[in-house]
This record gives sequence, C-alpha cells and structure tokens, in this order.
Amino acid sequence: MSDQHIFEPRDKFSNYYEIDSLLEKGHSSIAYKARNTRMNHPVTIRVFSAQLDSEVELEVFELEARALIRLNHPNIVRFYHYGVFEQMPFIVTEKIDGISLRSKISEEAPMPIADASRLAIQICSGLQYAHKFKGADGDPQPIYHRDLTPENIMLGARDVVRITDFRLAQINSDTDKGDPYIAPEQINGYNTTIDEKTDIYLLGLIICEMLSSESLFGRKNFEGQFPEEPNLIKTTSPAELLGETNEILQKCLAEDSA
Repeated sequence: MSDQHIFEPRDKFSNYYEIDSLLEKGHSSIAYKARNTRMNHPVTIRVFSAQLDSEVELEVFELEARALIRLNHPNIVRFYHYGVFEQMPFIVTEKIDGISLRSKISEEAPMPIADASRLAIQICSGLQYAHKFKGADGDPQPIYHRDLTPENIMLGARDVVRITDFRLAQINSDTDKGDPYIAPEQINGYNTTIDEKTDIYLLGLIICEMLSSESLFGRKNFEGQFPEEPNLIKTTSPAELLGETNEILQKCLAEDSA
C-alpha cells in the first residue's frame, strides 16, 4: 500500500473517527488505532488499497461487510462500521487489547496439548458460528474467513480468543502463494470453491504449529509442494501427538476436510 494512503495521528477519518496511531501496514491494507469521536471509545480501522471500480464490486463489498457487522460471537471481533473514504474501502472493528496467537506461539510453543486444545476449541466455536450464519431473512449466509493465521487470532484476558481480519472477496484476494498459511485450493489461484474446508485446513496448520512450534510446511515458498496426504504431521509434531489428536489433525488437513 503506497505512502500516499497513510494517515497521521489526529487526522480525521470519515465522519466519526480520529486516527491515533499506525498498527500495521500490509500488502493490501493498513490498520490504525483510532477513536470514535462521537462515542469516545477506541477502535481499529482497516483501510484497503483496492478500489471498487464498479457498482457490482461495491454491492458485494457492502453485502459482505453488512454480514460481518451482524456477527455476534464471543470468539469473533465485533465489526462496527464500513464504508468508502477517499475512494478506499474500510472496515471498523473493536480494538482488542491483548496479544496475537503468533506472539503466544513464539513465546510458548510447543504448547501442552491441554493449552492448545483450549485455544483450538474457541477458534472452532467462532468458525462454526460464522460457517452456519444466517442472513436477516433466515436463509443460510455462511461466512468464511479465508485468511486464518496466528496473526489474525487475538488473545484477550485469560486467553479468550477473538478471530479478526476476515478476508473480503472483492478487496482482499491477493493471497501470498509463498505464505505457509494457505490451503491447496488457494495456491491453485482460487480456481476451486473456497468454503469451510479452507478454514478447517488452515485451522489444522495452526494447531500443528501450536503443538510443534514449527509450520507444517516451513516458511518458504512451497508452491506445488503440498503432500498428497498429511502424514508429515507424524514427523513434524511432538512424539505425544498420537491417537485422537493426530486423527483430528489428519482430518483437518485431508483433501476433503469438511
């Protein structure tokens, strides 16, 4: 994202927000800590570099953003507001005070199975809620994360999981094919349907890293290097990863993980 799109502290953003500080600058978006000037509470604003060049793209963005705002689950960050400001789409969420799962993995992995399980259960709960979400009319409107990584999972007080940064199809489709947190269908260029199986696969990778401190595929460009079967778990995970735990991971990382 170019420097011309970077806002400075105390800059006004849209009608309701004042920028406090830069949180992170990514390939396709920038996140800011900001303040809602009407409610006087902290928020996170994520501004995307992609422009919505057609009415159809804008409608899809608004449809997805409205669905995110309706999510209400203890393990999913609250989405407050969305819009387009200076031709840039943005999403406003609550500001989570805590650390990312990436930080916890760096400090504590390999984790005891009991600790990793407590976190995994919370992640599963949030994902299941999103996958089974229904629209305002009561019809199924499943929401898929598409970018589940330790960086996009925050841990609040007492390690309560909050899933953040759901990938929006219209403005966030530039998955890095060298990223070790990517499902086989994503590395194939989105030629196949991305659904709950993608999130389940990525969850399996996260669990493996919590238990072993190593990414299942390593941190290198691995395009075309997915194993035909996820038996690599047996060599990259701790020796105690046997029985039911290993069986669960095998199912997560299977070709059809639904």
